[in-house]
Amino acid sequence: MSTITEIAEKRKEYEEARAEHDAIRDRLEKSDLAVEAENKRGDVNDIAGKLGELEKEYKANMVAEYEATGEKKFDGGQVKIYKTMDYDPKTALEYAVEERAFGALSLKGVGFKHLVKSKLPDFVTFGEEAKGSLSTDLSEFLIS
Repeated sequence: MSTITEIAEKRKEYEEARAEHDAIRDRLEKSDLAVEAENKRGDVNDIAGKLGELEKEYKANMVAEYEATGEKKFDGGQVKIYKTMDYDPKTALEYAVEERAFGALSLKGVGFKHLVKSKLPDFVTFGEEAKGSLSTDLSEFLIS
């Protein structure tokens, strides 16, 4: 299970590697550092991939903990609840035309959301989705 400290450390490592990469790219104009820069870019990409995995796991754990306990606040982040609508696009389009709600024909737009929230048609299922969110600044969780 990833911890917020691991994520903070990996973010710091990513930022340092990215800064090194950028410095090398800047020097490249004055010397033949293309190979070194590409190697560092590989390091940056590897670290970014691992960071993404850690963040995804931590967010999933936050959501699981929220679902078990109802707690939304966590070290370095929180769970946010988003409203969802589930519907068959073909049925929704037919409904919008039938209602002569031409502003609602863009099924992802605000007009369609207002239409279905006011009329509550049977083909739309409303729900909620919990998603984990991390703070952009995790420096307080760094060990070093």
